Amino acid sequence: MPAMLRYLGDESFGLWVTAVAVVAVAAIGDLGIGSSLVTRLAQRFGSDNHEAMRVDIAAAYVTLAMVAASLGLVLAIAFTAVQFGRITIGGGPFSPDALAILGVVTGTFLLGMPASIILRVVQARQEALVASGFQVAIAATSIGACLAAIHLNGPVWLVIFAYSSPQVLLPAIFALWYFRRNRSLAPRFEDVTIASVRALLGVGSRFFILSIITTVALNLDSPIVAVAAGAEAVTNYAVPARLGTLAGLLVTSIYSPLWASNGEALARGDVQWVRKSSRRMCLIGGVAVGVCGLLLTVFTDALMEVWMSRSFPDQQLIVGLVVGTFWISAFVAPYNMILNSLGETHVQIVAWSAFLSFTVPTKLLLVDASSLWIIPLVSLCCYGLLVAPVILVGALRRLAAIEKRRSTGQLPWA
Repeated sequence: MPAMLRYLGDESFGLWVTAVAVVAVAAIGDLGIGSSLVTRLAQRFGSDNHEAMRVDIAAAYVTLAMVAASLGLVLAIAFTAVQFGRITIGGGPFSPDALAILGVVTGTFLLGMPASIILRVVQARQEALVASGFQVAIAATSIGACLAAIHLNGPVWLVIFAYSSPQVLLPAIFALWYFRRNRSLAPRFEDVTIASVRALLGVGSRFFILSIITTVALNLDSPIVAVAAGAEAVTNYAVPARLGTLAGLLVTSIYSPLWASNGEALARGDVQWVRKSSRRMCLIGGVAVGVCGLLLTVFTDALMEVWMSRSFPDQQLIVGLVVGTFWISAFVAPYNMILNSLGETHVQIVAWSAFLSFTVPTKLLLVDASSLWIIPLVSLCCYGLLVAPVILVGALRRLAAIEKRRSTGQLPWA
């Protein structure tokens, strides 16, 4: 990131960050298939049903490839309309650099939609070490390729492509290797049926609605800053916020495995294991994220000097507020994973709808170039008051309902 900021300049860097944020919002276009796949594979993993797992994997690849192609067509038409003046954005057609940035970011995103399925498969099979190593490899390759492109004085599009392309190429290579080692899971086109696609979309549709809300809520900060304060202000916010999101990466790393393990345990009806592991992980994760977040906040200035060789307005305050939100989420995440493993989205939809309805207009109303810290402050307050308690209570009630059904001889998943 520091090398890219110096090489691209504030304006192009801000455009790239904004494009990445907008594309992250567009990730809801997977129709919830990724989340649906994890939930369904976790249940099948518990019963060792490899044939059903292979069918779901094949259906996911075909469906996401079709979705990516459709989105690509829509975006190509939109870009063409802007360039020929049919649609006006920012006063006219995109500049060559802007068009290159948007093209590379959207292209790698679309190709990455089906390529990312392998990560869902590994997650569902609870292969945490493999998944972590693979993600580290992607990050390291992206950074190395980007620095090489900058060293060669490559054009803007090449630098961004070098950073983005490993997120597509490495998952594709990894999938070939993984399915050669696990041939019983290797997807085949003949496994795909209308019924298998419909089954994936049945669970996926609920996650799709949730994804629309959460993705918009969590990825609109940079676009909000761009609208309220200009593209250059995006850099002043995005870089400190990016440092703070290291705490979020820790939350994801700690709690993501619970999605699959909870699904497997609940498929067996082992509610007590889920309760105990959730309480244990809540304590462990809360302490870990709290300590790391405190260190990030205290040493923000030193870290930013080493990382970016410059400082940004209110950087320590922004980092601290971003970290604070993730610290609260560390105590909620185990219960969030319970709801995900059950395919229960209603509670989360209610909570995140309230979050989105309040945060977006509030941020747009209050933020300006001199008060970018308001963005994470609003997020922190709204998450703590509107999201966390609702998810916690909802998960505990759902577990109680499962135990009650089991005590009366009913199926826990009924």
